[in-house]
Amino acid sequence: MLHKTQGIVLNYIRYSETSIISKIYTSAFGLESFIVNGVRKPNSRFPIAYFQPLTLLNMEIYFHQKRNLQRIRWMECSYLFTEIPTHIYKMSVAQFLTEVVIHSIKEQEKNEPLFNFLKESIIHLEETNENISNFHVSFLIQFSRFLGFYPMNNFSTANKYFHLGEGKFHSTHSNPLYELDEKISFEFFKFFEMKYEQAASHILGYQTRKILLDAIIKYYQLHLEGFRDLKSVKVLTEVLK
Repeated sequence: MLHKTQGIVLNYIRYSETSIISKIYTSAFGLESFIVNGVRKPNSRFPIAYFQPLTLLNMEIYFHQKRNLQRIRWMECSYLFTEIPTHIYKMSVAQFLTEVVIHSIKEQEKNEPLFNFLKESIIHLEETNENISNFHVSFLIQFSRFLGFYPMNNFSTANKYFHLGEGKFHSTHSNPLYELDEKISFEFFKFFEMKYEQAASHILGYQTRKILLDAIIKYYQLHLEGFRDLKSVKVLTEVLK
């Protein structure tokens, strides 16, 4: 059946000499894979640029629930990026976000709040003129809410050590393998309700940010089956140094 939907491109792989298979997170059906024939030909009706990561699309698709590969009848770019493809900092953050989403989302079902969060985050990254050094940290914590393991906000003067495995703050620091120290726990807590605008003005040293990012990635790995080490982390931390 023919359906209209919005989409966020995650990646694509080559398929035969002129075709590709692209993973796109859609507003109507969640994560779907699309086979696009002839897109690598010079006269293709769909520019290959449409399939760059995080491209926002309006689409008409032929959707069949029992098929692993869907097809696209029509598509257009719904938002033209000018900053992300040319700004080294934004490009590095975008690559990181793409890798996180690919490793996190497996569901093939509609989740409009999650789709809107991703879309709004991408547009904010494109449009902001503020500092983005903490953008990825804020994104990870907000994203965990939609994935079902948002940390418990029980921080207090008594409970000041965050336990990565249990997702809440403890009163003692007895297991350094899974519990963050007091300083990093407090920084973690600060980001819980922090929006992107607030994160932009939050002062965080390079080393502290790196330790915090490593801790959040470990938190994802403990709570999300199959979440692997991220290749984009090294580049991102160096660029934002």
